[in-house]
Amino acid sequence: MDTLELLQQYLDICDAAIEANKERFPFKQILSAAQENERQEDVLVQIGDQYPPERFIIHAKDHKVSEDSSPECEDCSCGAAWRVSSSFLKNVVENPLSYIENPARLDWEWLFSSQL
Repeated sequence: MDTLELLQQYLDICDAAIEANKERFPFKQILSAAQENERQEDVLVQIGDQYPPERFIIHAKDHKVSEDSSPECEDCSCGAAWRVSSSFLKNVVENPLSYIENPARLDWEWLFSSQL
Protein backbone atom coordinates (compact mmCIF):
# COMPACT_ATOMS: atom_id res chain seq x y z
CA MET A 1 0.00 0.00 0.00
CA ASP A 2 1.44 3.38 -0.93
CA THR A 3 1.51 6.32 1.46
CA LEU A 4 -1.33 8.22 -0.21
CA GLU A 5 -3.63 5.19 0.07
CA LEU A 6 -2.58 4.75 3.69
CA LEU A 7 -3.46 8.38 4.48
CA GLN A 8 -6.79 8.11 2.66
CA GLN A 9 -7.71 4.99 4.65
CA TYR A 10 -6.73 6.73 7.90
CA LEU A 11 -8.99 9.67 7.03
CA ASP A 12 -11.83 7.24 6.22
CA ILE A 13 -11.42 5.73 9.69
CA CYS A 14 -11.49 9.22 11.24
CA ASP A 15 -14.76 9.89 9.42
CA ALA A 16 -16.18 6.53 10.57
CA ALA A 17 -15.15 7.25 14.18
CA ILE A 18 -16.87 10.64 14.06
CA GLU A 19 -20.04 9.13 12.63
CA ALA A 20 -20.12 6.15 15.03
CA ASN A 21 -19.54 8.26 18.14
CA LYS A 22 -21.38 11.47 17.40
CA GLU A 23 -24.01 10.75 20.08
CA ARG A 24 -21.79 9.18 22.78
CA PHE A 25 -20.51 10.98 25.87
CA PRO A 26 -17.88 12.44 26.00
CA PHE A 27 -17.19 12.16 22.28
CA LYS A 28 -20.38 14.03 21.38
CA GLN A 29 -19.20 17.06 23.33
CA ILE A 30 -15.61 16.81 22.11
CA LEU A 31 -16.57 16.33 18.48
CA SER A 32 -19.18 19.06 18.70
CA ALA A 33 -16.56 21.50 19.97
CA ALA A 34 -14.15 20.41 17.26
CA GLN A 35 -16.82 20.88 14.59
CA GLU A 36 -17.71 24.33 15.87
CA ASN A 37 -14.05 25.27 15.59
CA GLU A 38 -13.58 23.31 12.37
CA ARG A 39 -10.30 24.27 10.80
CA GLN A 40 -10.84 26.32 7.68
CA GLU A 41 -7.23 26.25 6.52
CA ASP A 42 -5.57 23.35 4.79
CA VAL A 43 -3.12 21.32 6.87
CA LEU A 44 0.22 20.15 5.52
CA VAL A 45 0.70 16.49 6.51
CA GLN A 46 4.24 15.16 6.64
CA ILE A 47 4.48 11.40 6.92
CA GLY A 48 7.90 11.15 8.39
CA ASP A 49 9.44 7.70 8.55
CA GLN A 50 11.88 8.74 5.87
CA TYR A 51 13.70 11.85 4.78
CA PRO A 52 12.41 13.88 3.18
CA PRO A 53 8.95 13.05 4.47
CA GLU A 54 6.12 12.52 2.02
CA ARG A 55 3.82 15.53 2.00
CA PHE A 56 0.09 15.86 1.47
CA ILE A 57 -2.61 18.42 2.21
CA ILE A 58 -5.77 17.63 4.18
CA HIS A 59 -8.75 19.72 5.19
CA ALA A 60 -12.04 19.43 7.05
CA LYS A 61 -15.25 20.40 5.34
CA ASP A 62 -18.85 19.60 6.20
CA HIS A 63 -17.64 17.59 9.21
CA LYS A 64 -15.59 15.25 7.01
CA VAL A 65 -11.89 15.16 6.25
CA SER A 66 -10.41 14.83 2.82
CA GLU A 67 -7.01 14.77 1.21
CA ASP A 68 -5.48 16.62 -1.71
CA SER A 69 -2.20 15.26 -2.93
CA SER A 70 0.38 18.00 -3.27
CA PRO A 71 3.86 16.60 -2.76
CA GLU A 72 5.56 19.73 -4.04
CA CYS A 73 3.42 22.19 -2.07
CA GLU A 74 5.01 25.19 -3.76
CA ASP A 75 4.03 28.46 -2.08
CA CYS A 76 2.15 26.51 0.54
CA SER A 77 -0.87 28.33 1.95
CA CYS A 78 -1.55 25.75 4.66
CA GLY A 79 -2.56 27.10 8.04
CA ALA A 80 -0.84 24.35 10.04
CA ALA A 81 1.37 21.28 9.81
CA TRP A 82 1.02 17.78 11.24
CA ARG A 83 3.81 15.23 11.30
CA VAL A 84 2.80 11.60 11.73
CA SER A 85 4.56 8.28 11.30
CA SER A 86 3.47 5.77 8.71
CA SER A 87 3.72 3.07 11.39
CA PHE A 88 0.95 4.80 13.37
CA LEU A 89 -1.21 5.13 10.25
CA LYS A 90 -0.61 1.43 9.41
CA ASN A 91 -1.62 0.36 12.91
CA VAL A 92 -4.87 2.29 12.62
CA VAL A 93 -5.63 0.91 9.16
CA GLU A 94 -4.88 -2.65 10.31
CA ASN A 95 -7.10 -2.30 13.42
CA PRO A 96 -9.87 0.08 12.40
CA LEU A 97 -12.59 -1.16 14.76
CA SER A 98 -10.58 -0.50 17.91
CA TYR A 99 -10.05 3.11 16.75
CA ILE A 100 -13.63 3.60 15.61
CA GLU A 101 -14.93 2.27 18.93
CA ASN A 102 -12.53 4.53 20.85
CA PRO A 103 -11.73 7.64 18.81
CA ALA A 104 -9.55 8.98 21.62
CA ARG A 105 -6.89 6.59 20.31
CA LEU A 106 -6.77 8.45 16.98
CA ASP A 107 -4.35 11.34 16.54
CA TRP A 108 -6.51 14.44 16.08
CA GLU A 109 -3.55 16.81 16.34
CA TRP A 110 -3.97 17.90 12.73
CA LEU A 111 -7.34 19.38 13.65
CA PHE A 112 -5.88 21.47 16.46
CA SER A 113 -2.25 21.86 15.39
CA SER A 114 -0.55 25.23 15.63
CA GLN A 115 -0.08 27.62 12.79
CA LEU A 116 2.96 27.27 10.55
